[in-house]
Amino acid sequence: MKELTGHGTRSARLGLATALVVVSLGLGGCAPATGGGAGGTTSATVTGTIVRVGGPIGPGGTQPTPVPMEGIAAVYRQVNGATSVSGKPVLTVETSSSHTAAFSFSVAPGHYLVVAELGQGNVRSQPKAIDVTAGESLSVRLIIPVP
Repeated sequence: MKELTGHGTRSARLGLATALVVVSLGLGGCAPATGGGAGGTTSATVTGTIVRVGGPIGPGGTQPTPVPMEGIAAVYRQVNGATSVSGKPVLTVETSSSHTAAFSFSVAPGHYLVVAELGQGNVRSQPKAIDVTAGESLSVRLIIPVP
């Protein structure tokens, strides 16, 4: 299983009462697909987590431990090697809980961008490009940075 990590480009506010995570990777309307002859699969499975990293430095100069962030994962098709998202996501999925902030979805083979958003989309991780092939399983860790 491949693991990919994305770092955020905007600062997150610690005072957010509600965390909404949108990971753009085209989950909407994409049910797990099987078939394609000889019992093969025609989709790929993507699992991942959303975490907040950063905050005040602890005693002895230690960095705070990453904190899982509950929210929604949304998936966008990557067009012509773009590094930013545009349009509507092909899929959105909620994280399983605030304790694990895990998500999972299946998509058709292709090129996608996954992004985590908090609130009404005003805090976002850097989009993470993924390329998936049929039958593949990969893992993505999306990071929301806090100063």
